[in-house]
Amino acid sequence: EAEVEDVNSTGTQLKVEAPAGTDGTVVDVRVITDMGTSPNTQADDYAYAVPHLTALIPSEGDESGGNKMLIIGTGFTANAKVYFDDVSVPSGDVVVNGPNQFRNTRWSM
Repeated sequence: EAEVEDVNSTGTQLKVEAPAGTDGTVVDVRVITDMGTSPNTQADDYAYAVPHLTALIPSEGDESGGNKMLIIGTGFTANAKVYFDDVSVPSGDVVVNGPNQFRNTRWSM
């Protein structure tokens, strides 16, 4: 159950925070009021998306590291973590530009 944070003045919009879910799953979102329960339609499907990478710019660099790069894809969030194999990039060196792009600002291996 998600807590309703706000309802607009006309009763046509709700603000809620989605609860944690399982990556790659789709769930039905329902609204229940004194007047009943919303019907299950395709419009109420919410996907817990996994991030997908579509490009690395540049896609190669010097073995000493320290290369600034742009990672492009989908499903990125502000708390995204970046790894090169098992080596974590410090969170202060990652800037999320939006759900489709973030960049490594100054990391070296």
